[in-house]
Amino acid sequence: MTRDKIMRLLARDPTAGLKRAREWMNSPDPYLVADAVVVFADMGGHQEDLNAAKEAFQQAMDRERTAAHANQQ
Repeated sequence: MTRDKIMRLLARDPTAGLKRAREWMNSPDPYLVADAVVVFADMGGHQEDLNAAKEAFQQAMDRERTAAHANQQ
């Protein structure tokens, strides 16, 4: 993420990290999905991806909470 951010800031690659963020968006790991949200928000111009990543994050968090609750019982 840091390398891609630097590439975007230096205008060397305005879409650095886009492909990776789209992969992360589909991960069951809420931390990776959260990283995707950060990348899309930082990149700008990818509102549809950002909205989808936010929804995916909420779903991943719901799964985590459900699993944690099930493990407590």
